[in-house]
Amino acid sequence: MIRSAITQYHSVMNTYPHSLKQLVDTGYLRNIPVDPITNSHETWELIRQAETDDVITDVRSGSRLMSSKGTPYSDW
Repeated sequence: MIRSAITQYHSVMNTYPHSLKQLVDTGYLRNIPVDPITNSHETWELIRQAETDDVITDVRSGSRLMSSKGTPYSDW
């Protein structure tokens, strides 16, 4: 859901959002979804376009737990 909102925002605004709250404020998300692994909407790990850039291009779980296949949920 968040990834789709980031893509839609970028398509219309020709830039990426600076925060998840910006996606909510502009109507691309109704609210910040809960990370299903951590059960919190505050643990999302924000992926930036570059280390010095402040725009968000992707998100992933902020969980440090491992999946049943031995991969960290944060790698998904």
